[in-house]
Amino acid sequence: MTSTKAKTRAVAVYPDGSRFIIRRNRGAYWYNNTDGSSHMSSVKENVARMGGKVVYEPNPLYRAPGLESLLGSVLGKRRS
Repeated sequence: MTSTKAKTRAVAVYPDGSRFIIRRNRGAYWYNNTDGSSHMSSVKENVARMGGKVVYEPNPLYRAPGLESLLGSVLGKRRS
């Protein structure tokens, strides 16, 4: 089974301009190594308490499914 990239990603943005990607790992969300993992609602509360906000942006690593096979047929490459 292959893992797929999400279409969007959550990012914690603070007033000083710093940004942290909120990662999902084993059912919990991580945004800061010192605070550990927690639920998304807790992450939003903690970020808001520190003066920041959680925004969702398009994931630059996302590839639409089927696009590789379409490009492969156009370019003459075989998919193995």
